[in-house]
Amino acid sequence: MAAATAADCADAQNAINAWNDRLSVVGRAWFSPTFGAAVLTHNYWLHVICSGCNVFTAIDLRINPCNPDTPISAILATIRCGRCFGHRAPAKPIGLFPNPGALDANFWP
Repeated sequence: MAAATAADCADAQNAINAWNDRLSVVGRAWFSPTFGAAVLTHNYWLHVICSGCNVFTAIDLRINPCNPDTPISAILATIRCGRCFGHRAPAKPIGLFPNPGALDANFWP
């Protein structure tokens, strides 16, 4: 794979920012960034909420690396809650962040 340019990094960060913004306002998005965009911009942490029990967790994407072209939405389909044993709908995304505690206090209602 060719080395990423500054323009590639900026484009990937713009896609992640747009996705995070859409999720924070609407709660869903018609697109998702790729695993490659998350890694390129060092946004390794996928923050999710369980659809069944509303437990929040941050998942380190570096643990199970994927193909760079894999959309984050495909990764979401594989995540199940340990508390309610994954019997309910897949996790709802909150966004991609550079660390596990990146959410600010304004996120929580």
